Amino acid sequence: MDELDEFDDPTGEKYITTLEPIRGTFSNSANNNASLNVTIKVISRSNTRRVIVTPYLGARNVPGIPFGSRREYSVAIRDNAGETFRTLVYLSLDNISFNFYNVLQENFTIMHNAFLNGGLIRIRMETHANERSKESYSFDISNANQYAEAYAFLLSHQ
Repeated sequence: MDELDEFDDPTGEKYITTLEPIRGTFSNSANNNASLNVTIKVISRSNTRRVIVTPYLGARNVPGIPFGSRREYSVAIRDNAGETFRTLVYLSLDNISFNFYNVLQENFTIMHNAFLNGGLIRIRMETHANERSKESYSFDISNANQYAEAYAFLLSHQ
């Protein structure tokens, strides 16, 4: 798919995304296991690759944080082989990015490799211990088998 700018014109940046929202749960001080919908977008440019996770409560975005701020999350990802990977990511505005540049390259690689294995992927995220506000996200991707083919297509159409 083509990324669109604020005027709905194509930017030339390509991405792949989930066709349907992924279902999960969200908890914080006001919600306990509230219904959560998650969309995932994978963007690839020549020097940047990102997996963007955008959580929604019902039809609205999970409340973001002020521009220029960020919230740290501990993430556990279990791939189809049962191996668990742990990393830290940041929520900024209304999404969580697993980036493939600078020091965050490992985050993208963890998520990307889990997707490449296909099958069931389980993701658990919670605010890091040093954050005052406690939140948690839990969702499973039941079948990531088409990811490798979609990602190869994305790379071939840059």
